[in-house]
Amino acid sequence: QRGNSLTSRMVELVVQKCAEMAGLEDEGITPHSLRHTFAASYLEQNPGELVELQALLGHSSLDTTAIYAQSSFKDVARKLERSSLNVER
Repeated sequence: QRGNSLTSRMVELVVQKCAEMAGLEDEGITPHSLRHTFAASYLEQNPGELVELQALLGHSSLDTTAIYAQSSFKDVARKLERSSLNVER
């Protein structure tokens, strides 16, 4: 409103207010959880595109971005375990 930059606290408050308005105040929605969800979804839709994700997230190190790939692979493994393709022999 005043033309100033947003502080990290202001971003937290905006996300909190939006979660409350959506009836999701008890779901633990934070700027970090939104960022993590974006990164995981991006990798699910664009497998192996770590360099692109690195640029989108503004990471200086690819190692930092690779953390999202590791959690994405764990999600895929969990989904496979629950799927009908997982047949015990």
